[in-house]
Amino acid sequence: MDFITGFSLTVIAGLFIALGSLFTFFNRKSKTFYYFTIGLSLGIMIPLLFLNLWPEVFSIYRETETIRNSFVFIFTFALIGIIFLKASERFIPTEKLGTEKKYVKISFLALFTMFSHDLVEGMAIMSATATSLDFGVNLTFSIAINNIIMGMFISGVIYASTKNVKKTVLLIFLSSTAPILGGLIVAFNPIYFNDSFILGSLLSLVSGMIVYLIFAELIPQFKKGELLINTIAFIIGFFVMIGFVV
Repeated sequence: MDFITGFSLTVIAGLFIALGSLFTFFNRKSKTFYYFTIGLSLGIMIPLLFLNLWPEVFSIYRETETIRNSFVFIFTFALIGIIFLKASERFIPTEKLGTEKKYVKISFLALFTMFSHDLVEGMAIMSATATSLDFGVNLTFSIAINNIIMGMFISGVIYASTKNVKKTVLLIFLSSTAPILGGLIVAFNPIYFNDSFILGSLLSLVSGMIVYLIFAELIPQFKKGELLINTIAFIIGFFVMIGFVV
């Protein structure tokens, strides 16, 4: 494995998360910022799940598994991801994080879910680069484009809950290290993380977290917000993500 090349590609993927977050700060003082962010986030998450993540997981499993087993593994590990994220809610200290308490939980869950997602994507980049440089570069480009949207999503919900630029920047920086950390994990444990079953299972876990985030947090908040703003934001997020995925 060319460590320097693989590591450099994970750094690029992480930087695009930070790049996406910059777009958020242009509109952070708007009264309707939070509602717009929720609609945009929901529009992003749905195509990410159905058109990007699950097809990718299925193709990874199919390298070694039957069609039936692939679906069983996706369902099983996604369910574990849902249960895990639900259980983690009790550890979120909403009473200590500012006045916007009702928005703090969703920002923590979103940050944790997307960090996990980008951690596994970093593993995929390093693994792909070890197999083929062209494949690694193409995968990095695809992930980097998606990470622009992810950066907008993460920074949007974090700032909406904290109203603190410094905290938002710090958490975005930590989130941007996820692909790099994922790449390092693979670099030091190549035998384990080049296994298609392990990579598929990790991505399935993340998909379950995204399902929980959509149905338990984003949709309820979407219904409580300003319908027109939410709908416009959802449409924008949906078609922008469709453009990147397709």
